[in-house]
Amino acid sequence: MWISERVPEDLLTPIFEQLHDQRDLYTCSLVSRTFNRAVTPILYRSWDTRVVVDLSANDRFKRPHKIFDPVQTFLETPELLQYVRHAQATGSIYKYGTKLFENLLTALGKCRHLESFTWTEQADRLTTQPHEDPMAHSVADQSLRAVTRVLHDLPVTELKIRSYVGLSEETWSELIKIRGLKKLSLWCMEGQPRVLQGWSETLGNTLTHLELGRCNGVPPTVLLSVLSHLGQLRSLSIRGAPSTVIPHILTLLPHLRFLDTDYNPSIAKGRPPEQPLISKLQGLTVRTTGGAEPHNITGWIKNLVPYPSLESFKLLGFSVHGDNDLPRRFVLDMAQTHGQLLKQFHVTGASLLWPDVQCVCAMFPMIEDLSVLIFTNDITLINEAVIEAKNLRTLRVEVGMASWKASRNKFSVEEAREMMMREGSKLREIRVAGISYKGRWVPVVNPENGTTYGEFMVSQDDGERNQ
Repeated sequence: MWISERVPEDLLTPIFEQLHDQRDLYTCSLVSRTFNRAVTPILYRSWDTRVVVDLSANDRFKRPHKIFDPVQTFLETPELLQYVRHAQATGSIYKYGTKLFENLLTALGKCRHLESFTWTEQADRLTTQPHEDPMAHSVADQSLRAVTRVLHDLPVTELKIRSYVGLSEETWSELIKIRGLKKLSLWCMEGQPRVLQGWSETLGNTLTHLELGRCNGVPPTVLLSVLSHLGQLRSLSIRGAPSTVIPHILTLLPHLRFLDTDYNPSIAKGRPPEQPLISKLQGLTVRTTGGAEPHNITGWIKNLVPYPSLESFKLLGFSVHGDNDLPRRFVLDMAQTHGQLLKQFHVTGASLLWPDVQCVCAMFPMIEDLSVLIFTNDITLINEAVIEAKNLRTLRVEVGMASWKASRNKFSVEEAREMMMREGSKLREIRVAGISYKGRWVPVVNPENGTTYGEFMVSQDDGERNQ
């Protein structure tokens, strides 16, 4: 008997779960019967349908394509469908034959243990816009409607819909029949914005994660009415909502811990909420495309997290007219409230000075992950700037275009090693001006006496290893 046949399957499963390449999993399935039984549920756990188009072809309307879909295998061996937990389908598949799409629906209906489903409907931006072809729009909508009807009978708890085309009333009426969802993501770039009208009431007891990709033009009263039914939400990602409505949302969601939103200042000043904020955020991500006054956005951010709770803060795409520096006062105020809790600080749109970075490292002693934008001609000051961050493990420093080339030349593996090997340092990953440095201890065998010792090595992102 081969040794692989004597290994218990329950020991093999956690080992095989560390493999992420389908080719490796397939190879393991050929080793022995025991390996095959252990690896098969992992190999077919995820079902991904993809259409890959050759964009290099000259005729953009007749580009060759390849369809990657195991549906034929599933139909020939239906017992494999019992292992499918996650399925992802592209709406583009209907363009390549009705039979193929019907096979997809048949196989999908037999996934009795399906947990999550993702639907993507992408427009070919090099050929036609979705709204320019009403027939294609209609077929895409009908395809999603057919898939939704199949999902009614499956135990799906996670649903993602990402589409350029809008959802018709008929399709929306089918979607809102789905019950028991825990995670829901809706991104529809065209058509009427969908913010769970008529659906939130039935999802209130189960939904914990919600992503609304387009709320532009939706009245604040509608948003508040919808979200008032979702008291179990722990994570909310919302785009296009007026910034004045966000504080009011935080008065409705007592269990909310993570918020990802964009800053959209409105001309009309909104009234502050009469009720206190009951959400104690652990993670806050704010995105903006510019045009915001620093004191407005920083004051707005501080009002969202008035209690000590924040562990992760990200300010992305921040820019202002004439001055895009992050105010030092903001850092000090945030530290006064969250100084002993914050572990992640990402500010990649607003620039900081080296003294500001020093301030961040000193005022947030628990910080582990730091990402900043610096306009500097002396990148060598980076070591001194983060010396107070005793728990720092990951550091990313992006520099302005004017000093980008000089920074790449002045910072090297030697500087990265010095920062990582400094007494008490936990730093193991550094990224400066687009170049990454990763440090780790590796065992090295002494060729003279055969003893093994540890040596700290730093690798650069281009694959060259430096000792």
